[in-house]
Formats: sequence, C-alpha cells, structure tokens
Amino acid sequence: MIAAPAGAPAGDRDPARGIAVGRHLLALHPTRPWIASYDPCERRWQEHAGLTPERRRLPAIALDPTHAALCCGPPDRSGVILDVGAAAPRELPSMPQTPWPGRASEVVVDGLLVPIDKRFHLREGAWRVIPFDDAVYQASGQQGSAVASSGAHVIVFSGGRFEPGRGEVLAVGGAIFDAWKDRWRTLPSAGAPAPRRDALALWAGRDFLIYGGLGAASGGASPTPLSDGGRFDPATDRWRSVAPGPALRGPLGGVLAGDVVLVWDAERVGVYDLASDRWREVAMPARVPVQDRVAGHGRLAVVTADAAYLFDPERLRWSETPLPEALRGRHDRVQVMTSSHLVIWGGKRNTASGGCEDPPPDQGCDPWVETRGEADGAALRLGECR
Repeated sequence: MIAAPAGAPAGDRDPARGIAVGRHLLALHPTRPWIASYDPCERRWQEHAGLTPERRRLPAIALDPTHAALCCGPPDRSGVILDVGAAAPRELPSMPQTPWPGRASEVVVDGLLVPIDKRFHLREGAWRVIPFDDAVYQASGQQGSAVASSGAHVIVFSGGRFEPGRGEVLAVGGAIFDAWKDRWRTLPSAGAPAPRRDALALWAGRDFLIYGGLGAASGGASPTPLSDGGRFDPATDRWRSVAPGPALRGPLGGVLAGDVVLVWDAERVGVYDLASDRWREVAMPARVPVQDRVAGHGRLAVVTADAAYLFDPERLRWSETPLPEALRGRHDRVQVMTSSHLVIWGGKRNTASGGCEDPPPDQGCDPWVETRGEADGAALRLGECR
C-alpha cells in the first residue's frame, strides 16, 4: 500500500486528480492547497509548494520523465512547470494573446505546442507565435479533430464544423506541424483517409496512424463507426492505407506496444500489427463494470471495482490481479500507468446514502450521498525502475 502523505487532503468530497510523469504519479487537489509527486520505486512523496488555487485547476501534461506543465488559463494565461524531484515550481510565463485559443497542449521537442499558433520553449523559457495560413486553419481548426504528437511533429486530421443550413460539415485532410522548422503545412490529399470526426491519432514509431471515428451522416441518420484509416509518414510526406479492422465506438484509446498498436473502446481491443497490416480483436473484461481504463508505456490495463486486468498483446490475454481490500468500494480514484507501475490512489468512499438502499416504491428517496475522500493507495509493479 501507498501511505497517505502528510498534508494530503482526506475526508474531502472533491476528488483528487493525477497523471503519470515518467515513473512518478503527480497528484493534485483542485480545491485544496496540496500537490505532490510519488515515486513508487523509492516509495516516497515530494510535495510541491506555492501553487495558487487557479493554477491547481489547470490541465496537467507530462513534458518528459521528470517534468510536467500546468498550462495555461485565466486570469493571466500563465502556468507552472513542476520538477517531480523539487519542491518549488518554475514559472511558466503568460501565453500570448491571439485570436486562436487552440486545443489542449501537445508535447513537442523542448516544450509545448498549443494548436495552432502558440509554442513554449522550455530552455528559452519563452513563448513564440507560430504563423499559419488559411489552408492550415481550415484543415486543423475543427471540432473532433484527431490530434497526435511524435515530439518532432504534431498532426491534426479532419474533424467537423457546423454551418448554418448544412449542419456539421467534415473537413477534408489535415495539417502537420514540423517542430524543427517551426512551421505548419497541409497534408497531401493523395491516399488520405476519408473525412471523419473523433478518430484516433497516434504516433506509431515511424509514422502516424489515423483510425476509426465517425463518418458523415446522411438522410438524418446517425453517423456509423468507421473501420478504416491510414498511416502518414512525415519523412516521405505520403499516406498509405490501413487494412479494415473492428468498427470500434468512441471514445477511442490507443497505445504503441512494440510492433503492434492497441486500439480500444469500452468493449473491445483491436490489435493492429504494423508489419503485416493485419488486425486481431479481443474482448474487454466484462465480469464487473469498468471504472477506468489506463494506458501508457506500451501497456493497457482495465481497472474495475475489485481487480486490475493487464493485457498481453503477444498472447492476446488478460491477467487478473485483485486490488487490496482497502481500495475496493472506492470511486473517483486516480489510476495511472507510470513507466514502472500501475498506481491506484485516493478516491472517495460512500459513508451514507440518504436512505436510498431500499426506498418505498411510491416515495423514492433522497439522492444526497455523503462521501469521504481517501489519500492512500497501491502500486502494482510492471517493469524496471529506471
């Protein structure tokens, strides 16, 4: 078990948040003055001081194995950079004011890109505004676009926008950002997948994989899940097709696991072999309701109310590990996959239900529920501590 650190908020109704940063868990509380990093290899906490309530509510993103950014938001569009081994955070200056708010930050070489026009350089400690033209904006400024980063490049593909009298119109193609040249360009149309929204985008080691999503609706019908895609190589600036696979229903997750890519929804896992261009399909564990799915560092785990299931992409099998008794029955837990462990921490436990256990059929019940937050957890060893 992971002991509750000194100063961690316990008994609070608001759940904590957390992300994986290298082998560490970065845990923070949105309403309490507390944020800390946990190293499951050394079994110790490092608290970080000096964050305002506004900063603690910012989205967190891992920059590298030892740094994370909380970026960027009101009132001054600034943020912080955290070193998991240091107590004091480093100031991240205010993001430039431009007409383009952008999406969530993507990690690029030496910093962040806030698509489509703002880049932060970690070593320089400064922002730079990236120029782009209307063609890039039309190809990348959509809702439901597929976005992924390799570090050297960020790809944005398709997505949709609503037009009066036409409804949703899907964008054709996409755009790619070159971090070395600090510029955008539109993607070639030859061989590109059909327009779609809510597709998966993933860096697959040598090229970007675009898969699945929803195509255009016709005749008032709901759009159907797509089971095709494409691979784009930024070195050759060319597309190649992807063999048809399972028609997964979003939201989709994906991770590169050696020579295969794992793509999943709430019910199934599609295993795509990059070399042979072939798919295999495996069901998700379904004995108990799924609370959370965790992916990272080439692995996939499904965490349920009382067990963790780890997926072996070579054998196409799930292995089950029961959770410690103390973690069972909690909800809103922090569940992350670090480079060395599956970490499950915090969460809330119901302490009173307001009389909803067996309500009279003609009276209903009071839906108010009393909960208690917890600040301990557990870590399942998955790999070497480096």
